[in-house]
Order: sequence, then structure tokens, then C-alpha cells
Amino acid sequence: MRSRFGVLVGVLVVLVAVVGVQIAPVPGVSAQSGGGDDTCSAIVAAAVAAAADTCGDLARGEACLGSAGDERVSLDSLDALATTSNPEWGAALMALPAGLSENSDAAVTAILFGETEVARPALTAPDRPTLKVWNGGGSDVNLRNGAGITYELVGTLAPGQETVADGRNQQADWLRIQVDGGVAWAFAPLINWEGDASVLEVLLPDDVTSAVPASGEPFEAFTLTTGTTDMCGAASSGLMLYYTGEQPARVQVNQVNIEFSDAVLLLRAVPGENLEVLAVTGSATVTARGVSEEVAVGGVVQVNMGGDDGLTPTTTPVGLISYAFSDIA
Repeated sequence: MRSRFGVLVGVLVVLVAVVGVQIAPVPGVSAQSGGGDDTCSAIVAAAVAAAADTCGDLARGEACLGSAGDERVSLDSLDALATTSNPEWGAALMALPAGLSENSDAAVTAILFGETEVARPALTAPDRPTLKVWNGGGSDVNLRNGAGITYELVGTLAPGQETVADGRNQQADWLRIQVDGGVAWAFAPLINWEGDASVLEVLLPDDVTSAVPASGEPFEAFTLTTGTTDMCGAASSGLMLYYTGEQPARVQVNQVNIEFSDAVLLLRAVPGENLEVLAVTGSATVTARGVSEEVAVGGVVQVNMGGDDGLTPTTTPVGLISYAFSDIA
């Protein structure tokens, strides 16, 4: 694990130099006004190195507060974990199971920095009526990202395939069904069901909010909130995910599914704005509202956030090439 953190220190330093991700001071290192990339790189290196010395042998399913000495807790005992950049900046580390095999010690290393909080949502799906539905025809039924043909096509329901409907639109001519760990909308006249569809809850036509996974793995699903405090001239908050295994790791962040292996990802999420997934090394698949987008090294995927909490996906993922990560080894 210590060699892993050594790599992370180098990656974070290069990250600062390339895209200006800056953070607040740690003891013994001051952020001078207008200090530039060299000063901020030193801040990153010192803080992460200190956390590595304290938390270098972090075990799967543990969290460690790098700035508070060797303070370790089980993820099972946590509902939320937050860091702050005022008055001093320190790192918090987590070793996430992330859907990886229970028969191994494999884990995703997560580093929180700046004004960042991760919180575990309730592991229960919404309590609403459901109906068994199926495709009784001989052709695929198109599934869309909302209740109407103007919404994006996100998949199909094969002939004979069965699933569950958990909602309908006001006119009851579209049903929302559960498919592949997410949800999509199907045109009601093309599918069959048992019972009275009027008992289904009326949902907004663009509601594709996924049910929270109920696997019980700690922080397999969580909300992420990052602040906008600028300490060295650019965004100073975020969540770094680091994993070197070949088996795909999976996390759900703000109801957005992220799958990756052998990659370093940087995540930021300002309520009411965007969830950003940046690929520092490797690649990832980002899925929101039933649509997947690939992000490779040097790229970033954005998902607009809204809703009552400001952290619910309101758009499908959009891939951008706006960060010069392609030079990172």
C-alpha cells in the first residue's frame, strides 16, 4: 500500500501543474498569495505524503483521518465523512470495497481533499407500488430516457423479457420499468402487465432516478459534495479514486454509476451544477439516466446536477476533451 501512495503523490503533483487543482495549507507549508504551481504542488505533496505515512497500510473497509494522527474507523460505522480546507488542510482516506470480490483484499483508494463530503444514502428503495410487466410481442420494445418518443433511446426490452414497472406518466400511456440496475420508460401499448396500472405512482416524464443498490457494501453508493473554495487560484476540492486491479470496480456517486479498473479518477460535484469525472490515468464508464459515456485519460465527463438536493442527475453524461492529461505517463 505504501508504494501505491507514492504513485499518488506524484500523480497529484503533476495534476496540479497540468490543470491547476489547488488546495489549502498544511502545517509547515504556506500558500503564498499568487504563489503559482510550484507552491501548490508542494502543498499537495506534503499533505498527501503525510497522509501516506499515517495511513499507508489502510485495510479494505477502513477510513483514516490523515491529519488527525492514526485515527481509523470502519466504513460500516460511518454515515458520512468530510474534510475542510480551513484553517488547515488535511487528507481523509478510505479503502472502498467498490463491488470487488469479497475473497480478496482488493479495494479502491479514495482520497478526500479540500471542502469535500461523502455521505452514504439509505440502502432502501422507494416504497411505491409495482407491477410485473413483460414484452408479449415478437419484436423488441424501445426503452427511452423519458416518457415520450422525443427522449433518447437507451435500450430495448426483448420478446418474452420480464421486469417490474414502478411508475407511470400522468396519461398512463408510458410506464417506467426497472432494467439492468437502472430505469427506463416504455410505451404502455407495447407491453403487457398483470393488475391495474393506475395504482402506479405518477412520476415526472423525465424521472429516471435509479434505486439505491441494496447490496449492503459500505459506500458502494454515496453522495459527493465538493466546495468552491479557491486557495491557490483554482478548484481546491475533490475526491480522488485510485485502483490498479483488473477486476472492474463499481461505485454509484450521486446516482451516477462509475465503472473502472487500473485508473486514477478525480471527481468533483458542486450542488446545482455538475458532477465531473476526470480521467487522470486509465479510463472509466460513466452511466447516468440510462446512458453510458466513456472517459479516457485526458478527458472529462460531466453530468448536470439538480433536484431538491442539487445532487440528482438531470441530464445524460457529456464527454469533453478540456483537460491536458494526455502527457501524464
